[in-house]
Amino acid sequence: MSLARKATIALGGDWHGDYGTAPSPGHGKDDRGLSIRNTDDGQDILINSFNGADWQAVKDDLRDRGILPPLNRDAPRSRESGHYEYVDSDGTVLYRTVRVDKPGGKDFIAQRPDGKGGWTAGIKGIERIPYRLPELLATPLDTVVYVVEGERKADTLAAWGFTATAVAFGANGGWKDAFGAYFNGRPVAILPDNDDPGRGFAEKVRASIESHGGKAFFVELPGLPPKGDVVDWKAAGGTAEELRQLASTASLQSRQSAAIEITATPFGWPDPAGIPLRPWILGRELLRGTITGVIAGGGSLKSTYMVTTALSLVTGRALLGKTVWGGPQRVWFWNLEDPMDELDRMFVAGAIHYGISRDNCGDRLFVDSGLTGQGLCTAVEDATGFRIIEPVYEALAAELKRRSIDVLIVDPFVSSHQVSENDNNKIDAVSKRWAKLATECGCAIVLVHHTRKLAGQTVTAEAGRGAVALINTARTVLVFNRMTKEEGERFGITDDAERRLYVNVLNDKLNRAPPAKADWIRAVGVHLGNGGLEGGDSVAVAVPWTPPDAFEGIDHHTLRAVQAKVADGQWRASVQSDEWVGIAVADVIGADLEIPNDKTRVKELIKGWIKSDVLREVEGKDEKRNVRKFVRVGTMIDSAVQRAA
Repeated sequence: MSLARKATIALGGDWHGDYGTAPSPGHGKDDRGLSIRNTDDGQDILINSFNGADWQAVKDDLRDRGILPPLNRDAPRSRESGHYEYVDSDGTVLYRTVRVDKPGGKDFIAQRPDGKGGWTAGIKGIERIPYRLPELLATPLDTVVYVVEGERKADTLAAWGFTATAVAFGANGGWKDAFGAYFNGRPVAILPDNDDPGRGFAEKVRASIESHGGKAFFVELPGLPPKGDVVDWKAAGGTAEELRQLASTASLQSRQSAAIEITATPFGWPDPAGIPLRPWILGRELLRGTITGVIAGGGSLKSTYMVTTALSLVTGRALLGKTVWGGPQRVWFWNLEDPMDELDRMFVAGAIHYGISRDNCGDRLFVDSGLTGQGLCTAVEDATGFRIIEPVYEALAAELKRRSIDVLIVDPFVSSHQVSENDNNKIDAVSKRWAKLATECGCAIVLVHHTRKLAGQTVTAEAGRGAVALINTARTVLVFNRMTKEEGERFGITDDAERRLYVNVLNDKLNRAPPAKADWIRAVGVHLGNGGLEGGDSVAVAVPWTPPDAFEGIDHHTLRAVQAKVADGQWRASVQSDEWVGIAVADVIGADLEIPNDKTRVKELIKGWIKSDVLREVEGKDEKRNVRKFVRVGTMIDSAVQRAA
């Protein structure tokens, strides 16, 4: 393990592949005020502080803890080799950076005026601005402005007569998107350093400038060595006139490439029979190459449902009543909030209930836990700003293709990134990167998301916690709602504990499928037989459930008998009345109104028959001449049957 990585871990920070971020001394554990890299020779580390921390004190602490080797007092010591002042448009010095040359590399620290003619460490809370800002603002809008990674390079270009600028800390998170506003309407030449961080910095600068109305282009300096820059190019014989010519050529090529011709394509009127079917994988919920969102609150069986979905896919069986198109599929289930032993329980319980064996699944099922296995972080928002972690997506794509995965399930989405879930722009970027991954790998990706606090309201596609960008990106969105008290009464489930076992699942965003009705699932407890009392652990498994049909067993002969009974009396619409029409209905079908389920069924029948005009609700006067609502016979059933025939 490299020195920089060891130091990052020791300081309680995060490692990002080739650099680390960690808390500054005296700051909270979530602070990321330090960046840590290896020197070129790997024998030391470079520490940058973004909030004024004493980097030398940090290194001394690491030496005391045995992370870094003891300081060689005879070796060359660090020394300040320059400082660069940041002056605002009024000529006020806001802060400065100090370059410190030391064995194995260089470092930069930031200082602000102390109000007494001196300097004090740290620039937290001070407005950040581009370097040499007054010169930039004084330059005519049609003059090319040069952007480089560091202040020394900007000074080199300024000495040649160019308008040049840089930012404090360069590629180490120095560029802020707000800087792009200073370049509105300006042509901007960006000179990337010849390494991956330099090119990444240059691309970030270009995107920021163009988003604020600037016209940015890259200038590649010929003959640059690895990690080389414009200072190296000048030392090798480059001249101001050569740079001016290179910039002119790059600017012209940029303008020419921007002049894109767009043409409209006549519609080809293809044969309908020859249009490919949409590549559905499961029912009308999982579509290859797209994102499916799952929105559910706590205790709504969402993870249990997704486990059964995975088992359905890998076996090719319609366990939840959904067709698995094309036979058994390959599934990667990645749960980021449950330990592996709990996932083992859930999958084995589902297999026991549905009679599934390892042979039924082959090598098609992959399961990971973010708690006791490998974690997943696709985007971060820290001291260096917001960024998509592309190496993670590249690694995901490689594994999805290597395993020929058809469906990837990530549960929950919020645990797969470290970005504010209320920032719509950032969540939009993360969601669309997932969608791009689904398209690249030809698979369906399911992102499970929690609801916001709904205070008992119905869950809809718009009820997801935080930004709506995830829902906007998803092609289908499944929403989970627990059975309400009213629904329970209608279905004859009046016990609250029993009612909580039922959930309906509705596809609430049907971009590419016909409208569908909600499907019901029920939690069934399965004993694993793993020791202990009552057969060991009991684990919930999601199974399909069909609500009772009040009209089951009702034929036209029964309807005719009901109409005859209703026609033979003065029946009232009110259930409170001693002459409620439900009494007549119950007598015909043999229901007992003292039994809640029977009474609920009678109510449902009356409601349905009034809706279809088999019975008709009318106003009339009772024996006391008071206006009441009565139920009379509507369209006679013999006539209705005859018309239907």
